Amino acid sequence: IRVLRTEQEYAEAVKDMLLEVDQEICFFGSFDDFVRTITPEGFDRFTALRLERNIVSKTLILPTRHEMTLKRTHVQDKRELRILKKATRFLGSFQLTKHKVILWQPLTPLAVLIEDDTFVQMLQSMFDMLWEMGKD
Repeated sequence: IRVLRTEQEYAEAVKDMLLEVDQEICFFGSFDDFVRTITPEGFDRFTALRLERNIVSKTLILPTRHEMTLKRTHVQDKRELRILKKATRFLGSFQLTKHKVILWQPLTPLAVLIEDDTFVQMLQSMFDMLWEMGKD
C-alpha cells in the first residue's frame, strides 16, 4: 500500500498501471472530478497511451456533463462506457487492473495505491456488480 499525496504522484501511478496492464483497465467514479484533477490534456495523454498499448477501458461513471462526448468517442477510444444513473453523486474514483487499484479523492488530493490481490478481487467484484447495474 502506497499513499500518493500529489496530483503528480497520482498521474505517474495511473501511467504505470497503463504500462503494466495487458488487456483492460476499469474506472469507476466521478469522471468530472477525475478530468479536473488530471486535466483534459492529461486525460488525452492517458487515452493515447492506452490506445497505443491496445488496452480497453471499462468506464463506469456517474452522470456527467461529459457524457455525450464520451458516448460519441467511446468506440474509437476503445472505451466500454456505462453510466450508473441511480448512484448518489460522490467526488472520488478508482482505477483497477488485475493486480492494482488506485483509490482517489480529489479534495486533498490523496490517493492510495494498493497492490494486494485480496483488495483487488474485492473491488473487482463490486465493480462487476455495479457494471451490470449500469446497463441501459
